[in-house]
Amino acid sequence: MQQEYILHNDEFILKNQPIVTADNRGFRYGDGLFESMRMNNGKLKFPELHADRLKAGMKALKLEGATLYDEYFLKQKTAELCKKNKFKDNVRFRLSVYRAGDGLYTPNSNKSGYVLEASPLTENTYELNKRA
Repeated sequence: MQQEYILHNDEFILKNQPIVTADNRGFRYGDGLFESMRMNNGKLKFPELHADRLKAGMKALKLEGATLYDEYFLKQKTAELCKKNKFKDNVRFRLSVYRAGDGLYTPNSNKSGYVLEASPLTENTYELNKRA
C-alpha cells in the first residue's frame, strides 16, 4: 500500500504524522477556516470561487496572507499533492487555514498556516446524500 501525504505549509508530510500541538490556535480555539474542493477529470472545479471565499473568510478573521491563497495557489498546490500521492482525475481536497501565532484569547500574531489534504474518489459525478 502506498504512503499518502498531506501538504503542510509547503512541506510534504506523511498523512499519519502529527503536525499539530496542543497550543495550535486552530486546534485550541477553532481559530481558522477550511475549504472543501473537488477535482473532476483532472481539473480543479471552481478555483476562483474557492479563492474568493477563502480570502473573504481570512479577511473576516483578520488572518494575514489572504492574497496568497489565490486561484493559482489552489491549482498549483492541489496539483503538487496529487502528483506526490499519484492521484489522478477525481479527488476531494480539504484546505484548512489557521492562525499560526500563539496567545490566549487574543492572538500574538495574525500569520496564517495551512494544511492541504487529498482523498481519491472513485466517481466523477456529484451525488446527493441518500437517507434511509
